[in-house]
Amino acid sequence: MTTQSFENLDFSILVEQDNHLAYLQQWDDGVWSEPHRFTLPLSPEKLARTPILAQALKSFRRDPQIQELRQALTHGAWSDDTAEKAGPLARFWAAIQASFRQRARQIG
Repeated sequence: MTTQSFENLDFSILVEQDNHLAYLQQWDDGVWSEPHRFTLPLSPEKLARTPILAQALKSFRRDPQIQELRQALTHGAWSDDTAEKAGPLARFWAAIQASFRQRARQIG
């Protein structure tokens, strides 16, 4: 069975890829909580809406394993669904650049 384990001072997450399950425990007052069990893959929306999952991901945000953890929990859906959308300034700048490229093609 393929498993992945992620731990920090506040949370322990065990991902059983073959069984499509994740177990999450929280460290509280010197003991680990009863494990919360989640069926995988989880959508990024479910991660954000489930308080214990959101809190766990927030605690891993500066951890080098965060991308690997997100990948394990969502089976790759995280990067697809949460890709940053270009803001108004970025879209404006892209339009200006496209206009200059088009003008350069016409001239050259």
